[in-house]
Amino acid sequence: MKLEIERKFLVRPSMVAALVQSGGQRFTQGYLSGKPSVRVRLDHGGKAWLTIKGEAIEDEVDEHGQKGAPAREEYEYEIPVADAKGLLGLCKHKLDKIRHRVTVGAHVWEIDQFLGPHEGLWMAEIELDRPDERFERPEWVTDEVSDDGRYTNGALAKAGRAPAASHGAVARALVLLGDRLAQFEPGKRLSTIGPLMEAASLMAVADGEVDDDEREVIRRVLQKLSIDALSSVVADAMLSSSVEQTQELGVEKRCAELAAALVKHDVVREGIFIAVLVADVSGGIVAKERAVLDQLARLTKVDEGTLQWAISAVHEALGR
Repeated sequence: MKLEIERKFLVRPSMVAALVQSGGQRFTQGYLSGKPSVRVRLDHGGKAWLTIKGEAIEDEVDEHGQKGAPAREEYEYEIPVADAKGLLGLCKHKLDKIRHRVTVGAHVWEIDQFLGPHEGLWMAEIELDRPDERFERPEWVTDEVSDDGRYTNGALAKAGRAPAASHGAVARALVLLGDRLAQFEPGKRLSTIGPLMEAASLMAVADGEVDDDEREVIRRVLQKLSIDALSSVVADAMLSSSVEQTQELGVEKRCAELAAALVKHDVVREGIFIAVLVADVSGGIVAKERAVLDQLARLTKVDEGTLQWAISAVHEALGR
């Protein structure tokens, strides 16, 4: 048994293209169990392993308020390729990726290029000897996702797709929103929670499905609007009520009502920003969502520049 200590980051694909031209090593891996994680990994080069991983052991926060890398027990055994293929057939959740290895300073980084339904996602991992070990952080990594359970390979396999945006990316977008809300008088801020919440729920319903990524960002938007005073339970209840009303009235009628409310409360710019954020966070702005955004802009009589500003600002914050 060894103690696995690793940190995981998202990657800018355009910046690593020149580093990974050698082809890499392709893996198919499947999961027989989630807790503990029991993984079968097949190396297309002719080897295979069965790996069992325990729950993450969180490291303590240091004197600077920084957490070390999470660690967990890991047991790994090489198994016959034929056995691996048979076990993969028993796995409901699988994924494919190509692993590239790049040396940076004193450490080797493993860069994973995901394939199939996860195509477009790149992540980099670095294994450490100690949770507080120092390392050189290359310019091609972006947000750290070591503590974000959505980015474990098991969670990715189960979800069947990559998360739309990291928590860090959403936080950057919410900083932009918070800067504008900070300029409001307390009374105005409270009075605008309703219409701005409706802007979020309208876009969540616009594409016909309210997914987990949209629900999470709306929950965080609502907490930002209320100066983080709402509990998750209350935020979820408000979200569910708003989504139900939008679904009952229909997107077109709800859009007209929302436009009038945003104009009345003088929060058109903020409402459009929130609508764009919710639309973009779940895999990008699709045609149905763009049509609603255009309708909202037309009904509130904002210029094209305002909508484009919101789209550009959200794109940049989310790392698109």
